[in-house]
Amino acid sequence: MLEVRAKERLRNNDTGDDSQGTVGLIMAYVDDVNILLHHDDVEFFLDTFNKLATPLGGVLNVTKTRIMTSTSNKSLVDIMLASPDENIVRTGESLDRAITAYSKKLEDGQLVKEEIVTGLRVLGAPLATNPSATTLSHLP
Repeated sequence: MLEVRAKERLRNNDTGDDSQGTVGLIMAYVDDVNILLHHDDVEFFLDTFNKLATPLGGVLNVTKTRIMTSTSNKSLVDIMLASPDENIVRTGESLDRAITAYSKKLEDGQLVKEEIVTGLRVLGAPLATNPSATTLSHLP
């Protein structure tokens, strides 16, 4: 499904960051899964995963799921929602829905959405800008 979406973007002259329409990449080790996706695919992928996994007993743990949109300490969602381009705004809305539904942290006894903008660990290795990577203790 992700490959079909990437091909559709390519047909619409959106070559993405890989010149192939931004093909999704899934890396996993036992129960630690990392997925690199085009912004337009995040909500679709997580909704589809939930729909397919739930009947099989698969559970997406929203308190361990993290959606990183940038490593610049700036919310990409906020930037997209403020765009004059309707397509970018729609993508920002989709990302915000995905973060609200699937990327949560416990704060003052409440689950609140968490957009990661500083970096994170991928299979134990930091994925961050150089300044962020120097203080690995803050990365989820």
